[in-house]
Amino acid sequence: MEELIALYTHDEINRHFNEQKLFDFLLNQAKLKSSVQRVKNGRILNLRSSDETIFFIEKGIVSISVDETILYFKGVGRFVGLESLLFHDSNDLEFSAVGEVEVLEFKKVDIIDALMNMQEGWLYGYLINVHLQELLVQQYMFSKMRTKKRSKELLKVLAKEISNENESLINLPKQLNYTVLTKYLGVSYVTIRKLFEEFRKESFIIEGPNRSISINLEI
Repeated sequence: MEELIALYTHDEINRHFNEQKLFDFLLNQAKLKSSVQRVKNGRILNLRSSDETIFFIEKGIVSISVDETILYFKGVGRFVGLESLLFHDSNDLEFSAVGEVEVLEFKKVDIIDALMNMQEGWLYGYLINVHLQELLVQQYMFSKMRTKKRSKELLKVLAKEISNENESLINLPKQLNYTVLTKYLGVSYVTIRKLFEEFRKESFIIEGPNRSISINLEI
């Protein structure tokens, strides 16, 4: 496989085998069925076993958590549950809607079948694995940081994920409140209030009308 991967540069793989390309490919498969699911804020995406289903986000934000701890968020144009293509059991992962969410639901077995019948389908699996490894390394690096530094880096990651524009000032949806963010940053309610006060003084966080919060990526 290493010889085959060597035929492509990393940029080429990301450009031709990214999540949007995978979504377009799946939509063009006549035999592959999908269904639309609309979910309200805070609701779990699917009550059935998560390792049987994969979602593509068309609207909104989804949090991925384990035992009340939010690991990361995914926004529009991203898949949720691709990890289950690599692991047999991913039932520990919980996918929850942040605000109003609309997703297309695919059966995992149908996606695997479609990729196995595609000449270069294995490249999607390779890229999924690479991205998962990068995520795990990132989480490990953040865990070694002090609370303030870690919180700032995690908020930057979140802001970039939920924005489709190349902007430096990203507005967070109102559903990303202190209750949700404490589970993401791994801090208490008291600590997050203190952190956000410091971030405001540094202009990393900018408060707008109706107490809306924006993240300044230039800080």
